Amino acid sequence: MFQITTTDNQNNNIYKNISTIKLGECENILKNIYGIDENLTLIILKIDYYLEGLLIPIIGYEVYEPINKTKLNLSYCNETSISYNIPVSIDENSLFKYEQNSDYYNDECNTYTTEDGTDIIINDRKEEFIKNNMSLCENICTYIGYDQNNKKALCECGIKYQEFILSDIEKQTDLLSNNLTTDDSSNSNLVTMKCYETLFSKDGLLTNIGNYILLFMVIVHMISIIFFL
Repeated sequence: MFQITTTDNQNNNIYKNISTIKLGECENILKNIYGIDENLTLIILKIDYYLEGLLIPIIGYEVYEPINKTKLNLSYCNETSISYNIPVSIDENSLFKYEQNSDYYNDECNTYTTEDGTDIIINDRKEEFIKNNMSLCENICTYIGYDQNNKKALCECGIKYQEFILSDIEKQTDLLSNNLTTDDSSNSNLVTMKCYETLFSKDGLLTNIGNYILLFMVIVHMISIIFFL
């Protein structure tokens, strides 16, 4: 999806089915370097490139001078960042699954019940995130949050100053932001011993079927002792 727009449009308008980018400080840097009037708005050629299996498009852009339409060199902005607002279709009831810094992926005592009624360990949660390409930002970006009103993911990203070549994107395997790493030690039952507070909480005692099994075994054992005596 190609869009010819301006920095003013991107900063002040909300588009439902296409991404928006805000150059921020980069716009001021370019105007100063190229001697462009501060009251003029820069021209942007933007591309939303959709790949099968990804929740978000890969975004490319070029910025042009508003009068003579010459392409501006974005490498002058390599020390700054820009904001992406990306339209996405996700399960809003499970937003934590799309946030890599959430307790769902980082707290070994965080509980979650699957559709099958079972818990899922952290390693499996991370593998599910990676396998299903659940990241809402590109690999040069940091996830900021989700705008529920406009159904958009918010990302803070580095500047893309190299030429945006669509054919090269198909060859890349690390397009998405991913800070998750799996750890075999987290599969050990010993790790869950630190979660005793969760086990002995009110919810832990009432909802854990293991408690009822253990209680049944204790009662049977006590009856057996009495019978034996």
